[in-house]
Amino acid sequence: MIRRSRRANIRRHRLSTPSQTHRRFAPRLEALESRQMLAGDDVVGDVIAAGDDAADELTAGVSGRKWEDRNANGLHDPGEPGLPGVIIYADLNRNGQLDRNEPFTRTSRDIPETDFDEAGLYTLGDLPAGPHVIREVVPDLYEQTFPPVNVPILDDPGGVFSDEFASVEPERLVMRLDAGQVRTEGVAVTVHPFCIRPIDVDVVSSDPDVAVKNLSGVQQNGCGGDATKFEVALEGDGTSRRFQLHFVDSLTGTPFAAIPVLIMAPASGGAHHVILEAGQHVDGLHFGNRYVGPARGSIMGTKWLDANGDAEQDPGEPGIAGVTIYLDLNFNNELDPHEPTTTTSADNPLTDFDEAGWYRFGDVDPGRYAVREVVPEGSIQTYPQLIVIDPLPPLDGLPNGASHFVAVRPGEAVTGIDFGNRPKQMTGDFDEDAVTSMRPILTFWRRRFATFSSIQNLI
Repeated sequence: MIRRSRRANIRRHRLSTPSQTHRRFAPRLEALESRQMLAGDDVVGDVIAAGDDAADELTAGVSGRKWEDRNANGLHDPGEPGLPGVIIYADLNRNGQLDRNEPFTRTSRDIPETDFDEAGLYTLGDLPAGPHVIREVVPDLYEQTFPPVNVPILDDPGGVFSDEFASVEPERLVMRLDAGQVRTEGVAVTVHPFCIRPIDVDVVSSDPDVAVKNLSGVQQNGCGGDATKFEVALEGDGTSRRFQLHFVDSLTGTPFAAIPVLIMAPASGGAHHVILEAGQHVDGLHFGNRYVGPARGSIMGTKWLDANGDAEQDPGEPGIAGVTIYLDLNFNNELDPHEPTTTTSADNPLTDFDEAGWYRFGDVDPGRYAVREVVPEGSIQTYPQLIVIDPLPPLDGLPNGASHFVAVRPGEAVTGIDFGNRPKQMTGDFDEDAVTSMRPILTFWRRRFATFSSIQNLI
């Protein structure tokens, strides 16, 4: 089932002509490339352009997703996120490392403006036709779970089929195929003279996830000891597979004879092995990683309505739902597209406590973070307080909220990282001249924090 589930996400189009394959995938590739460029990712190599005959003849490509395999089962399960910023490359000299002349790309981050998740997607285009080894640069504190470093080899299929009704030739098929590699085999079935009508015979795979094509089409067997011969094409997907070629009555779909088949994948060494034709694109070359660094922690707190503006949550001051809290990873006092966000919760009327305003960041890597809020329109932040807590308020324009600076240790749950807001008054809340007069103080804090950061970097 594991192999079948994985294969369901891999699509191979080798059996189509290069021009058919190109027409099918070019719009999708252009869309993915546009999303990657919009996300600011570095993409090396041109994506096949729709209607470009030269691209049809000369270029090929691969694509997939890089995800965090939290349970290390080699499958992309629901809830396992994509990992942005990871390098995927074609290992041209097969030395297991990224060299200067080798084409590469980076996995994309999610784009909040779209209604789907782009995190971890990649496209690697402008590849010449021929065999390729596609690898990743495994990030620090991760280990690769898919493709596995060593691909298991299945046992011989055995189970030779022959009975009084029909016999097959050959008795079994065993082969080794790379992903995208196609092999054509001749097979035959002889129906002994025990049936009452001719049979229209087709050849299909017992496993719907294995790409098998009957090149000879449906043929009639006279049912009098006749042998019917077929040419079938079998395509590898980079996974070792054991299944059967079924000879079926095309009228009823009932199998009446079978040839056991074993396809052995090459030892991957953590890479995808694929053979590309000019103009072909192979989708579904995914990479999974498990986090193996120090235990992760969490950050949590409450966002509340500070009605009296005293920077303390007094009895009767409620939590505020629907406010964005984020980790300001680059310390620029702004929410950037790649930064982790969460939204404060609403109260659940089915519980006996009030969850309004709660938020939580889970699976936070150990380190130092600035935790900020997107101050709602019409509100002023009262806690944390500007300057005293936040050494880096912006010098241009009005402040947009202060930060909590938090150190997360391995496995630690940091609590009490709260945010208070009061309604903004019609007048008198912010005075541009007052803000301007504070610039020397702000500059002092900025320089002091820069010195502190430099010291920390040396420790």
